[in-house]
Amino acid sequence: MRSTKITLLAFLISISLIAQTATAEPLSQEPDRVLYQVYVESFKDGSVNLGRPTGSGNFEGLKDSLEYLKDLGVTGLLLMPIFRSGGMGYIPDDFFEIRQDYALESEPGKRDQAFRQLTRAAHESGIKIFLDAPINHISRYSEWFKMSAKNEFGMGDWFLWSPEPLLGWRRPWQPDGKPSDVWHWDGTRNGFFYGLFSDAMPDLNHRNPKVIDTFNAFFSKYAELGADGFRIDAARHLVEGETNLENAHPDNLAQLRAYLNTVRKNFPDQSFILEIWAGHHDIDPYLPVAGDVALDFPYMEGIRASLKGKHPYGIRNILKHIEGTQDRITAGNRVIFMGNHDIPRIRTFVENEKERVELSTALTLSLPETPLLYYGDEIFMPGDYIREKDNSTKVNEVCTPMAWHSGPNAGFTDPSITLGNDWNRKLHDNWQELNVESQSRLGDSLLNLVKRLTRARKLLSIDNRTRIRVAPQHDSDPVLTVAMTFADGSCSVGVYNFSPAPQNGRSISIPGICEDSHTSSPLISRRATIREEWGNRFLDLSGYGFLWIRHSGI
Repeated sequence: MRSTKITLLAFLISISLIAQTATAEPLSQEPDRVLYQVYVESFKDGSVNLGRPTGSGNFEGLKDSLEYLKDLGVTGLLLMPIFRSGGMGYIPDDFFEIRQDYALESEPGKRDQAFRQLTRAAHESGIKIFLDAPINHISRYSEWFKMSAKNEFGMGDWFLWSPEPLLGWRRPWQPDGKPSDVWHWDGTRNGFFYGLFSDAMPDLNHRNPKVIDTFNAFFSKYAELGADGFRIDAARHLVEGETNLENAHPDNLAQLRAYLNTVRKNFPDQSFILEIWAGHHDIDPYLPVAGDVALDFPYMEGIRASLKGKHPYGIRNILKHIEGTQDRITAGNRVIFMGNHDIPRIRTFVENEKERVELSTALTLSLPETPLLYYGDEIFMPGDYIREKDNSTKVNEVCTPMAWHSGPNAGFTDPSITLGNDWNRKLHDNWQELNVESQSRLGDSLLNLVKRLTRARKLLSIDNRTRIRVAPQHDSDPVLTVAMTFADGSCSVGVYNFSPAPQNGRSISIPGICEDSHTSSPLISRRATIREEWGNRFLDLSGYGFLWIRHSGI
């Protein structure tokens, strides 16, 4: 018996990322990209370099961070809403005006110019820019809603109004809900308006031709400024039917597609990333009918359930669904992720157990579907998010400042600035240890693992012809085995132990799909050993160990 500890290949250690230029292809045709969601306000204060720090993240700081993102392997940025608003930006005041604190000059035209400079710099680094667009609603205090409430300037029907709450309407996710939960009284209009999420967020009427024209102009404006596409927030709620309970109303699908087709007339590379927080039964009808990409919330919930249960049953079923639909919904149509701004960070969710975060990160980055990382997760940042029953935020630590080094203010802004303890200003507790600079120096850090995973991903021919195959295993098996097959005839296999207990003698093949040979190349591993015995190779995995290996084919 001869045992060999798996290490990265020498060529993989030395490989450097080749700069991609942003192409004219939409995101749905580029599943090999790696996306990164960022809250601009909490990422980097670029005005420090100009000697007038603001204490808030801005486009300049994001532009200064492009080299870091490129080295991380990021090739696409998803910016949380950048439009004039308060809070995280999901209740806009004005879709056509960029937030004043995101640019170093206050004039609206200068803010547009600052965003254009960011997109140009990002494209030169091979990084696309996608904007989070919460176009389902606007602030109750916006000029649009005020004019609609007064029935002025032809804007009376820019929102949904009724003399009384309509029967059959409720929040779709609350079976015991009632019409008064979504129909809210307005004294100016002396009537009720529809606001699905709250009375502060009236829903726009996307059946109104003037509203449609306005948002066609909105998409074109930011595409002209260099945006490569949009995350359509609350995408299944834009157009309602006789009630608001139909998930995939034909008119809603048609309007989403009409918006996308219209902006593509002048900007053919545009993509819509649909946010539909529901199961595959509700998401799949939208793909690729209404938008070309959707966030795969079942993946996020499945991976978290499997991490919590220390067993892959949940995520295995999700991947089997993806496998069963991939001839119609390709790898580029789905964005898979472990977390976002609406839930606790992945580290906090697994109670600070780094090994489980490594495992889930490895799985996410070794599948052909487009992966999305949430900023700061790569340096193991913690963050809780708790909502009270009335939907108000009690604790929100998922949008805290990015930690760049162990100096004052963690390098987020100048030391002269007092950050305070607000939800988007307080540094996480152990930022002096968990920051980019210190984690870069640790060979076994999560940050360096992410870099190795993204580099390994680039070695493979991932495109929309790539297919996944989930190995048939008993439901009680704590090990998940998944293969990727590529159009060039090669394949790869990932083996992931979701249990804290060792799992020995595992196969690194899926017979008839992707089989091992002595020329196979390990791409990356943690807590894994290949053991050779009587001419055959077996895999021994410690708790939460994993292996990703490339085979030449069958």
